[in-house]
Amino acid sequence: MKNRIKHNWGLKLAALFCAAILWMVSTEINDPAEEKQIFGIKVQIVNTGSFTSKGLTYNVLNNSDNVKVTLRGKKSVLDKIADDDVMLRADMSNLTDGNTIPIEWDINNSLANQIGEVVLSKDQVYLSIEEIDKKQLRIEIVQNGKLPEGYVTGTVTTDTNTMTITGPASAVAPVTRAMVDINLDNATTNINMAAGIRLLDAEGKEVTDPEIDKSIENIIVNVPVLPTKEVPIVCEVTGTPQEGFVVNGNVTLSQETVRVAAKETVLNSISEIRIPSSVLNMQGRTENLVEKVDIRKYLPADTMLANRAESGIVTVTVEVEAIRHRVLTFSGSDVQLLNNPDSNTWLIEAVPNQSLRLRLAGLQKNLEAIDLSVVIPHFDLSALKDADGNLTEGEHTVNILFLIPEEVIQEANVTVKLRVTKINYEAAMQ
Repeated sequence: MKNRIKHNWGLKLAALFCAAILWMVSTEINDPAEEKQIFGIKVQIVNTGSFTSKGLTYNVLNNSDNVKVTLRGKKSVLDKIADDDVMLRADMSNLTDGNTIPIEWDINNSLANQIGEVVLSKDQVYLSIEEIDKKQLRIEIVQNGKLPEGYVTGTVTTDTNTMTITGPASAVAPVTRAMVDINLDNATTNINMAAGIRLLDAEGKEVTDPEIDKSIENIIVNVPVLPTKEVPIVCEVTGTPQEGFVVNGNVTLSQETVRVAAKETVLNSISEIRIPSSVLNMQGRTENLVEKVDIRKYLPADTMLANRAESGIVTVTVEVEAIRHRVLTFSGSDVQLLNNPDSNTWLIEAVPNQSLRLRLAGLQKNLEAIDLSVVIPHFDLSALKDADGNLTEGEHTVNILFLIPEEVIQEANVTVKLRVTKINYEAAMQ
C-alpha cells in the first residue's frame, strides 16, 4: 500500500493542481451567489430638530441602533461593495406611538441594483423619550492642602461662578452641586489656573453621565495667597448720655489686637483697625455701654481676618459718669466766617447785638480747659450758595459749628443771624 501511494507522486500532484485550476475557472465562469455580512453599522437618526424643539430628548435602547447587514447576490457584485457603502438611517418623523423608528437602508454604489437581497438584523430603533431638563448650579471652589505658616488664602475669584447643565430629566435630577478642586500645598504666591468642573449628587458622589451637557467645562480660578499681621483695635465714641452723665473716657475691649491678611503692600500700610464712632452711640445713656462689634466691617479694603474661623466679634465697654455744665457766652462777631466770597462784591456780617450761648457738658476737669479759643465758633459760607453757586441777599439764620473736644458734649445747636448784602459799586459811583 505504501508503494502504491508513493507511485507516480509527481503525476498525482500535477493532477491535484489541475483540479484546483479547473475549480477556480469554473467558479469564475459560473459567478455563484454568495452572502456578505457587515457588522456594527450605526443607524443615523435624522430629522431630530422638530423633536428637540418641543423640549424632548431621547436615548437609544438596547443598542438597537447597531445593526448587522447581510447582502446576498453574485460574488462579483458583492466583492465590489465596501462596508461603508451601506448606510442606515431612521427618520424621527416616522416615530411610532411605541417610541420606535423603522430603519431604512441605502447602498451608495452603482452596483446596488444588482444586489439580490438586503437583510437587516434589526428593523427598527427603540427609544426612550423624556423631557429635556435644565439646571443652573453655583460653582463651589474647594481648597485642599495646607499653606505654610504665616499665610492664608484671600477671596477666591473666578471668571464665572455659575453654570448650566442640560440633558434628560433622569440624568440631570441627581446633580446637586458643581465643584472645582484647588491644591494649596506649600503655596506662597497667588494660584491662577484653569480647573475642570465636577458634578456631584446629594451624597457627594461624582456624576459622569455622558447625556449631560455642561455650559462650560472649565473655569479660571484665582486664589490669592496672603501674608498676615497682628494689629491693635481702636475705637471712637459718639452720642450724648442722658442729662447729668458723660462718657469718662474709659473704653475697654475684649481683645485689643487682631490678625489680618492682605497683600504685602496693603499690609504694610495697616497700623490699626478702627471701630467708627457711629457704632458706639452713648445717646441718652445713664450707665455703661456694652456693645458687641463685628470688626470685619471696618477692615481696610482688600483686607480680611487671617483666621476664617474667628467670628470677628469684639465686646466694647464704654463707661459713663455724672457730668457738669458750662456755658460760653459770645457775640456774632466772634463767629469766624469761612470761604468768604469776593469782598468787593459781597458784604457778609453777623447781625449786631446777638448774645450767643454755647452750653457744654462733661467732666469738670475737661470743662475747665475750654474757652472760645478752643472751640472756635465758625460757619462755612459755602452752605449759603444755591445750586448755581450764587449767594442770596438778606438775613440767614444758620447753625454755628464748633471744634468741640471729644471728651466734651455740645448740648444744643447755636444759631447766628448773618446779613448778606451785594455791593453795587456802579450805583455808588453815580
